[in-house]
Amino acid sequence: MTNIEDIKPVELKTDTTPDAKKRVTIFTIADAEGKKTEYTIPAKPRPNIALKYMWTLKTTGNGDTAAAQLLEDMLGEEGYMALMAWDDLEVEQFKNILDICKDVSMGGMEEAMGN
Repeated sequence: MTNIEDIKPVELKTDTTPDAKKRVTIFTIADAEGKKTEYTIPAKPRPNIALKYMWTLKTTGNGDTAAAQLLEDMLGEEGYMALMAWDDLEVEQFKNILDICKDVSMGGMEEAMGN
């Protein structure tokens, strides 16, 4: 248990380490000529992405709204729009992408909570 007199403020600052910016490819889209565009997510997402997902789920009670927020936070607007515009997207592909985003984003939260 933490003694109240021993509490030191946590200093929040921007992380500029290379690991904080590292991204991994989550899906690719090939154009008619076969040229692939890669879409990425953070390798180690900021914990506030998971917090935002949980807050949206809690406040709206709507898993679809929370999932949309999570996908946009993880993929970025460009990746989210590309996925949304891909007419040949299959349910299983979408499920895989969403599951990866959930698992990766919640990993940091589980680590912080000791799970």
